Amino acid sequence: MIQKTTVGGEPARLIALPAFTRKAVAAWESFVASDSIFGLDVESTAIEGLGTYDPSMRMRLIQFGNKTEAWALDPTHPGWRKRIIALLRDETKRFVSHNAAFDTTRVHFEFGITLGDRSIDTLPMAALCWPGKVKPKGLKSLCDEFIDSQLSEADHLLHARFVDLFTAQKPRKTPLLPKNFEPGVSTCRQPKKKGQEKCQNLSWVGSLCGYCEEHYLARKVTKEAETWGWRNIDLHDPLFLRYAGLDAIYVRRLLDILASEVGRRKMNRLSKTEQRIKRYMTSTSLKGMRVDRDWTEDILDEVEKEFAEAEENVELLTGLKPRSNYMKGWFIDHGAKVSSLDKDHLPGLIEKYGEDETLGPVLDNIATVSKLSNLLTNLRTIRLHATEGDGFVHPNINTLQAHTGRMSVTAPAMQTLAKKGEKGERLRGCFIAREGHVLVGADYDSQEIRLAAALSRDEALMRIVMEGLNQHVLTAENIFPDWVDKATNPDHYAKAKVLDFAQQYGARPKKIAATLKITPREATILWQKWRHAYAGLVKWSDEQARQRYVRNPFGRLIPRDPYRDYANANYLIQSSGRDVLGEALCRLADAGWAEFFWLPIHDELVMEVPEERADEACAALTEHMTTEVLGVPIPAEGEIVGKRWRGLG
Repeated sequence: MIQKTTVGGEPARLIALPAFTRKAVAAWESFVASDSIFGLDVESTAIEGLGTYDPSMRMRLIQFGNKTEAWALDPTHPGWRKRIIALLRDETKRFVSHNAAFDTTRVHFEFGITLGDRSIDTLPMAALCWPGKVKPKGLKSLCDEFIDSQLSEADHLLHARFVDLFTAQKPRKTPLLPKNFEPGVSTCRQPKKKGQEKCQNLSWVGSLCGYCEEHYLARKVTKEAETWGWRNIDLHDPLFLRYAGLDAIYVRRLLDILASEVGRRKMNRLSKTEQRIKRYMTSTSLKGMRVDRDWTEDILDEVEKEFAEAEENVELLTGLKPRSNYMKGWFIDHGAKVSSLDKDHLPGLIEKYGEDETLGPVLDNIATVSKLSNLLTNLRTIRLHATEGDGFVHPNINTLQAHTGRMSVTAPAMQTLAKKGEKGERLRGCFIAREGHVLVGADYDSQEIRLAAALSRDEALMRIVMEGLNQHVLTAENIFPDWVDKATNPDHYAKAKVLDFAQQYGARPKKIAATLKITPREATILWQKWRHAYAGLVKWSDEQARQRYVRNPFGRLIPRDPYRDYANANYLIQSSGRDVLGEALCRLADAGWAEFFWLPIHDELVMEVPEERADEACAALTEHMTTEVLGVPIPAEGEIVGKRWRGLG
C-alpha cells in the first residue's frame, strides 16, 4: 500500500506492508541507501503491566523513515525480517526516535539487537532547549510547532478509529457527559465561519471534542478503547498505517530542527553527553534491579498490620476514618485549635496536645497512618513490578526531568527512597545484588555547598570548603555572640541550619518565623545577619535573579521562572550538580564500567559488580567521580554497599 502526502510542504510517500517482490526489494535497497540516519518507530500492543520493558509485549509494525519516505513493515514476515535485521545491524546507519528507550528496547526484544551509540533520541535535545515545563515536549506537540499538524491529526483520527471499532464490538451503555454539556446546545470547538451550521466541519478537532452529543457519545477515547485498539486493529487499516509511517518521517525531520536549536543555544557538547547518558540509563533499566521478594513480602506484611492497627485505633477512639473530612471537626469539638491534619501540621499538634488523654492517642495514631502511607505505596509498587516479571524491577529513568536537568526514576520511584533511618532500611533493603555480585557506590561530599562556593566565590563558603568546616556551625558562630559549640547551643545550631536552607530555597522572614516559631521581627533580624555573613553569596544570588536565563559552567541554559526569579541561583547549583554526575558517568563508561551501572540517585552513583572486582570498582568511583568546578574540589569516595542496597556511609 502506498499513500501519498506532504510533510512540511514537501511531497512524501508512505510504503506500508509491501508485497515481497523483486521490485519492492529493489525500492527498499534504494531507500536504505538514501540516508545514513533514519527515523525509527515501532507499533506494539498497548503498554501495560511492566511497561516499556515488558518482554511479553508484541511488536506489530516497525517503521523506518527519511525526510520524505517511510516504510512500515511486518517484523514477522521472513523476507522483510531479514532485511530489517540487516539495516539495524549496519554500523554505518544511525536511528533516531523520540523517547528512544521504548523503540530501542522493543528492537532488543524482537531482534536481539542493541543499537547502542547508533541510537539518537530527540527528547533529551528538546529537554535541553526547553527545560522543565517551559513547553510540551511530546513528538506531536513539537511537530505541530516546527513542521505542521498532520502527525497530530493522524494520531487523533487513529484514536477515533479505535473507539469506533471498540464500540462496535462492545457497545457503551451509559456514556459520561461533561458537567457543562447541554444536548442540542453544546457544540464542537471547531472554529466556524459565519452562517455555518454546528458540526458541519467534521475534522479531528470536532470528532473528539466531547462537546457535541453525536461526537461525544460515539468517539470519546477511553483507556480501555485505546488498549484494545493497539492490540487488535487490523495491520492493513489505512489510518493505522498512515499514523505509523508519518511518525518515522516526522522524527527524522525533527532531528535536524532540534540539532539547529541546540547549536543556536551553544549546547552541542552537552547534547552529546546527554545522548550518552540516555543510552546508559536505558541499558540500566533494561538490565533491571533484583528484588528480595521474601524480604519485601515480610516488610509489607509487617507495615500493613501496623497501618491497619493505627487505622482501627482511630476509628475506635473517634468513630471516624483517619482521613475523614469530618476528623478536623472532631478535634475542634473536643477543644483543639486545628487548621489542618496534614503531615506538616501534625508535629505541632502532637507537641501541643500530645499529653491530652483524649486527643493525644488519636494524634499519635493519625501520625502513624500518615508516616506509613507513603511507605506502603512504595512497598506495594516494588512488589507489583517484581512479581509480574522475573523478580527484577525495570524502572523508567527520565534523564532530564526537572527544570535543572535532574533525573527522575519511576515505577518504582527509587530516587525518592529514604537514604537512612528505619524507612530507608525497609525500602532500600528490598533491593539486592545478583548472585556473585555486590553493590558499590559513591556520593559527593557536600556537593551543593561546594558548588555554591565555586559559583559565587563567597568568602565564608570558600572557607567552609577549603578548611572542611561545618556550614551550620560557621553560620551559628557569625550570628550568635554566645555561641560555644553544637552540644552547648543546640537551639542556635538548629536555627542556623534553618537559615542556611532558607536562602537556598528562597524562604523569607515570614517562612523562617513560622518554621522556628519566633516573631517576624526576630526572624527578620536573623535573616539579615545571615545575609551579612554570606554577603558574597547574597550578592551573586541577587545578580542571577535579574537574569532572563542563566548558564551553568557546563553550558546548560536555564530560563528564569517568572514567578520565582530568586530560584535562578538554585538552578545554577542544582544543574551543575546534575552535570558533575553526568560527566562522571561518561568518564566511568570510557574506563569500561558502563555495563555495571545500577542507579544514579541525585549526587550518588551505585554500581553492581562481580564480588572479586569490588575494591577495583570503589577505586574507579573515587577516581572518576572526583572532580573540580572552577577550581573548587568536588570529592567522592567509593565504598562497598553490600549485597543489599542501603544508604552509603
